[in-house]
Amino acid sequence: LHKYVLPLPSPAADSGRMQQSVRVVPLVAGSVVEGTLTIVEDATERVAREADLQNRSRQQAALALSARSALAGHDIAAVCRDAVGHIAETVGADFAEALELRADGSWAALAGAGWGADAPEPAARGTLVQDAEVVVLGPGASPDAHLAARGVTSGLVVRIPGRGAKPFGLLAVYSRAARRFTPDEVQFARALADIVGTAAERKLLEGELRVRAEALAEADRRKDEFLAMLAHELRNPLAPVRNAVQVLRATRADDPAVVRHADLLTRQIGHMAHLVDDLLDVSRITRGKVDLRKVRVDLADLVAAAVETARPLIEARRHQLRVSLPAEPVLVEADPTRITQSLGNVLTNAAKYTEDGGHIWVAAGRDGAE
Repeated sequence: LHKYVLPLPSPAADSGRMQQSVRVVPLVAGSVVEGTLTIVEDATERVAREADLQNRSRQQAALALSARSALAGHDIAAVCRDAVGHIAETVGADFAEALELRADGSWAALAGAGWGADAPEPAARGTLVQDAEVVVLGPGASPDAHLAARGVTSGLVVRIPGRGAKPFGLLAVYSRAARRFTPDEVQFARALADIVGTAAERKLLEGELRVRAEALAEADRRKDEFLAMLAHELRNPLAPVRNAVQVLRATRADDPAVVRHADLLTRQIGHMAHLVDDLLDVSRITRGKVDLRKVRVDLADLVAAAVETARPLIEARRHQLRVSLPAEPVLVEADPTRITQSLGNVLTNAAKYTEDGGHIWVAAGRDGAE
C-alpha cells in the first residue's frame, strides 16, 4: 500500500502550503485496496483572493477620497491631482495623467504623476478617447514617442465625460512592465473619471450661475436707476399743474362746480405726489440711500398729515373715520415724512380693505416712555 501514499512534507519546508487528505481506491491484482493519499495544495489561490480583496478596498477608499475632494468644491485641477495620485498608487503604475480637451480642440495637462520635470506633450495621447471610452495599450502600442522613450509598454486610458458627446478629457496610467489590467482596475479608472467629469460639470454650472447672477444684478441696478430718474421726471410736471389749479380756483371762486373740481384735482395731485414719493423711496431703499431727518414733532401733527393723505380714498369709500388724539402735546424724535408715509399707508390699506361705508378708528397717545 505504501506505493500509493505520498509522503507528508515537513512543516519547515512548506510553511505556505495546505494539506488535504482524500480517499484513494487503486486496483491491485483484481482486488480493491483502500488507502489514504495526502496531497499538498499550493496556497497561491488563497493569496490571490486576499490580494484581490485588498485591491478592491484600496480602490473603494480612493474613490471615496476623490468624491470628497469633488464635493468639497475644490478647483478642477486639484480634483484631477487627487484622482491622478489615487489611480497611480492604487493600480501601481509608473506614470499617470489627467488631460483636458479645450474648446479650440487642443489638449492640456491638468495633473501628472511620475513624469518629473519633463512631462511629455499631450497631443498624441489626447486623440485616444475621441472615439472610445476605454483604451488598453499593450506592448508595442505606445501612442507617442515620449512614452516609448520612457519604456512604457502597457497603459490604460479612460475618457472623462463632458457635455454631450464631447469628452472633458482623459485619465490614464502607464507602466513600464508588460501587464494586463483587470476588469476591476478598468472599472476603478472609469469611476474616477466619472468623478472628475462630475466635478468639472459642477464648476461649469457654478460659473454660468455666477455670470447669470452678475447679469441680473446689473439689470437690477439699471432698473433702480431708471426708477429714480422716472420719479424725478414725474415730479417736474406736478408743480405747474398744482399752480394752475390754484389759479383756476382763485379766478373762478364764485363757480361751485369749478371749486368742486379744483378740490378734486388738488386731492388727486397730492395723491400723485405721494405715489411719486413712494417710487423715489423704493429707489432709495434698493440703493441703500434712505436718510432719516429726525426732528422734534408733535404726534398729533403726524397723524393729521397721514389722515389728510388717506382722506380722498376714505371719502370715496364712504367710511366713517374717528380720530382720537391726546389733549396734551406728545413730542417725538422722528422723520415727519417717513412717519406720515407709514401711517398714511396703514390708513390707505384700511380704506381699501374695509367694506364700503365701514368704520375706521385712529387713536394716538402715550404709553410710558413710548
